[in-house]
Amino acid sequence: MDMPATPATGYEFIKQLKRDLRKQGIKRNLPDLLAMSPQNDPFNAGSEGNWLSARWFADQLTRLDLLVQDVHLRRVHYKLVSQKPPPPLWNGKAYENNLGCWGALGIASKQARYLKLVNVEIFDDRRNPDPYLFMEPASLPTPQWKVDYWWTWSLPTIQVELADDLDWSLPRLTVEGYEFNQADQPYLLEVWIEKSTMEDILLPICRRHAANYVPAIGFQSITGTIRMLYRLHGNAKPVRIFYISDFDPAGDFMPPSIARQIEFWLRDIAPDADIKLQPLALTAEQVKHYELPPIPIKEGDKRQNGFKERYGVDGATELDALEALHPGELARLVETAITPYRDQTLPKRMDEAGREARKTLNQAWQERQEEDEETFEDRLENIRERTESILESFKAELEALANRLTEAYREAGIEDDLTELRDDVQRALDDLEVTLPDRPTAQPDPPDESGWLFDARRDYLTQLTFYKDRCNSTGEGDADLNP
Repeated sequence: MDMPATPATGYEFIKQLKRDLRKQGIKRNLPDLLAMSPQNDPFNAGSEGNWLSARWFADQLTRLDLLVQDVHLRRVHYKLVSQKPPPPLWNGKAYENNLGCWGALGIASKQARYLKLVNVEIFDDRRNPDPYLFMEPASLPTPQWKVDYWWTWSLPTIQVELADDLDWSLPRLTVEGYEFNQADQPYLLEVWIEKSTMEDILLPICRRHAANYVPAIGFQSITGTIRMLYRLHGNAKPVRIFYISDFDPAGDFMPPSIARQIEFWLRDIAPDADIKLQPLALTAEQVKHYELPPIPIKEGDKRQNGFKERYGVDGATELDALEALHPGELARLVETAITPYRDQTLPKRMDEAGREARKTLNQAWQERQEEDEETFEDRLENIRERTESILESFKAELEALANRLTEAYREAGIEDDLTELRDDVQRALDDLEVTLPDRPTAQPDPPDESGWLFDARRDYLTQLTFYKDRCNSTGEGDADLNP
């Protein structure tokens, strides 16, 4: 079905979607149209309570003069509790230095961003490490030819060895635009991982394949998601994100959680982006295949019952177990996933195209010179020989004959002939038409992506089915991103 035009808030979008479905005789409740629990799904932001908390947060940033770059929530928290008296929350309760108020601040900050009451770009993520960027948007060169060098033809002055200055030569042509750059690869790849302990294994692979490496400590932040989308400015490449996390209740929900955030924010930041996200490790199948030992799930984790029931397991499994028991296997999984998106032949083909372009240009220039009855080289050599003959006759009278030498040049027409020849060569260059070979483009062989968890090109309801297939529809196992 056709999706409703995107309203100002996700809440309005969902309400309109419900009305459109009802007109078609399809009845859906609110949870049926959300991928996360109602209180956490950004597409459900816009209720009266959401607006109250969002306006409260925006008012506090304004009052504290914090609507600047690099806003850090922890500092906002301490600014608030240090006020005398501290400001009340939107529900009238006092803002205090406790976990409850800290959690309320996080909720309000997210709602303010979802509802666009504050600039999403001003927030700083101090919890997660900075990403390692090995490929960023870049403009690619256009193949063209040019004159490599062409020295000015000047007549020698009086000196001992007059002919030494006769180092004239015709212009040498060259081509440019065939230098291989990693930006020539057609896909922008990113490897996201929930921990920073695997850098020694994954960083070399990402560097070799120019795949951005984005570590986190637990759930990736909203700020990290937004920064990724802003990295796409000026980049028309399709983006493929491989997500790596522990096999536990939190790690299991991280991929759909981050995918949902991407889906929400790209409407405003990169609406035409081609982004897909797929969990890479650890999966239930991998845990079974590699016979990885389980560890107890943390007591009090509300997600564990749904996790255990969904996968038929009694515990969780860490990525570290895979590396400990099967060294190099995680690297192999990542390498296998990345390789189809990289054309390994492109550097060689680019070099070959450059050589072919130089050969084509030189051949065209040679053929142009041969069009005339007397070639440029022959004419230049003739002038050189005539000049040397004149110079030789003046060796014995260097200083005294300086004026006579100048006059001889004039009488012999050397300077005029040289100027005429240079003009003829320049006109020939201006009229030279060369069809250079096309710049090679990458020819990767990506796998079937129809089953990937997230695809920015899907419509809302189609994408929703992929979330529902992965997560149980009751929302158990739900979690949210860090601020």
